Order: sequence, then structure tokens, then C-alpha cells
Amino acid sequence: MHHYPKTITKIFTFSLYILYGISLTYSEIVINEVHYNSEPNNALNEFIELHNISDNTINISGWFFSEGIEYRFPENTEIEAKSYLVIAENPEELIKSYGKEALGPYSGNLASDGERIELRRSNGTVADTVRYQSSFPWPVGANGSGSSMELINPLLDNDLGGSWRSSSVPGILPELTLIGTSNSDWRWRPGDTEASDPISDWRKTDFIEDNSWANATLPIGYGSVRGIDIATEINGMRNSFTSVFLRNEFHIDPEEIPQQLQIRFLLDDGMII
Repeated sequence: MHHYPKTITKIFTFSLYILYGISLTYSEIVINEVHYNSEPNNALNEFIELHNISDNTINISGWFFSEGIEYRFPENTEIEAKSYLVIAENPEELIKSYGKEALGPYSGNLASDGERIELRRSNGTVADTVRYQSSFPWPVGANGSGSSMELINPLLDNDLGGSWRSSSVPGILPELTLIGTSNSDWRWRPGDTEASDPISDWRKTDFIEDNSWANATLPIGYGSVRGIDIATEINGMRNSFTSVFLRNEFHIDPEEIPQQLQIRFLLDDGMII
């Protein structure tokens, strides 16, 4: 029998960086998967997948796409709780290619160099919007390689490129569990000396911090970054030291400990995990 700790701690070291917390959003119906550039290019198997992330069946009769494609959902169209609905450029071709049934066809096509997809409710209010691009930080594997792009987790902001991944077989990859650490409750220290002796001890769950560690709220860094308000200013870093240490912990029930972890971050310009 294996005994697992109830707490797993993941700690990060950065060099001249800015780190953001995970950005979360909430909409009951989200644009969850987009296949915009087929392989071969003349294949009519583009599609958009919607996901109902709520606990209730939602009637989307009369909802429509106002940008990206042209399509209005017919009467009595419902998406059950935690379920999916696909709208295809050519439903018959989609069945041949992927074995997926879909509504459609829709008019227009999805631009291979990126564009805005906008879903509106029957009363005209915006339900969800994605302005995707074909280059980094959006999944480049979805641009003409035969892959679609899909949300890593439906709670992530789907208007951000980092919230998406390529899918070699649309709809097959399992949904990931999001462990949402907040921007607060971080601990940090300057990298003017090693954080522990032995060097790797500061990464351990039972590490005891000394008075060189302080509280931090992300983003953390120094200087000016356009569009970003730094929450924790690092004073005296320039021309003095080139790295900082960061610690935070998240909790996973022993029976839910995964085989692997994926970490999302945004920084400038170096990082060691």
C-alpha cells in the first residue's frame, strides 16, 4: 500500500520574471473546441463544439453565431448538463472523418489566420466570445496539421491563447482537472543566496521557512509592463540579484493524486521549476 501526503507543494524559481495567477471565467455555455484549418485544406470538416458546464439542461433555441460563422440553432435545441454540442461545416463529412454527429451545416468558414467567434442568445446578448489566433500563444498545432484546438478546462478564460491545447483526435483527449491557485497566499524570498541547505530542501513539503521569506500577491516583479499592474514590487533587484524563490501549496485528496501535473504560467524571462 502506498501512503500519499494530503498536501502536494509545487514551488517555482524565476529569473527576472512576471508571474500571473490562473484566469478563471464562468459562462454556462462555452465555446470549447474549434477546428478551423483542416488537413487537407479543402476538406469540409471544420466544426465548433459548445459545452454546457452547468448542472442544468439549457435550451439554446434561437441562439446564433454573429461572428466567425453564420448559424442559428433550430427550435427545441437543448444541451444537457455537462454535455457537448457540435456545429459542423458539413455534418456528413464530420461523421466520415471523426464519427461525430453534429448540427449544421453553417454558412461561411473559419479563417485560418484567426478571427473572432461570437455566440449570442436569442435576445441578442453575448453568451461567449473567442478571438483565436493561428500563432503562439495559441496552439500552433491546430493550424493546418489536422488538429483542432480545445479548452484545457472549461473554467479557463477561453479568449486567452494559453487556455487552449491542440487535440490530434478531436474530443478524445480527457478533460483536465484544474487546481486553481489564487494570486494571494504566495511566499517568496530574493535569490541573493540559496534558499536552503541542502539546496533542494526548500522544494519539500516539510521545509521550514526562515525570516528571509515574505508574503506575496501575484503578479510579482519590478519595472513597468504594459497592461499589467504589479501587486508585489521587488525592490533592489536590479543590478543586485537575478532570481527569486516562490512557494505555494495546493491540496489534492489522496485518491485523486494524478500521474502527472501540468503547470500554466506567464513570465519574463526565465524560469526553473
